[in-house]
Amino acid sequence: DKISVMGNPVRKAFRMNATQAEARQALGLQPSAPTILVFGGSLGARSLNDAVRNASHDLTNEGVQIIWQTGKDYPAPTNTNTMKIFPFITDMAQALASADLVICRAGASTLAELSVAGKPAILIPFPHAANDHQRANAQSFVRQGAALMVEDSAISEQFFSLVMNLLHHPEQRATLSDAMRRLHGADSAQRIAQHILIEISA
Repeated sequence: DKISVMGNPVRKAFRMNATQAEARQALGLQPSAPTILVFGGSLGARSLNDAVRNASHDLTNEGVQIIWQTGKDYPAPTNTNTMKIFPFITDMAQALASADLVICRAGASTLAELSVAGKPAILIPFPHAANDHQRANAQSFVRQGAALMVEDSAISEQFFSLVMNLLHHPEQRATLSDAMRRLHGADSAQRIAQHILIEISA
């Protein structure tokens, strides 16, 4: 009786006010080229970083643009016209708006932002998260048809083929995107505030 499911509050910026072309232009990317966003949380993720580094040459040869958040301690390569590298992304809403596909961890806040933006995603749960909760998060989204999940130990080997397969199948990305949007807990912040006000006035 004391539990209410509200969803995670997400900033209004994630509701995609900027068009994809505008967001890409702001990052110095081509407006029409396929674009992926890869990030592993605020500190980065070694497995994801290594996977991107290993696949980046082949991806850019295929015309894919990469937005890559490495974390501050990863020895990342230099930015190019097709690969934008950041130790930390301060405007994640803009980065998400730019992307056709997102490859990331499966923390609760990240998943809430993905659902608001409606972005198809490949989720790589952090294997050492408390009680393996990121795996549970990712599996929940997979069951709803909103994402794919890959084990951390397998992402480097599968990264290029998974990314290219999804980029070559826009209908699959559209299906993932539609399912992702359905998982968005609309107006979570307002509902939480209203619940608090009701409780303190009772």
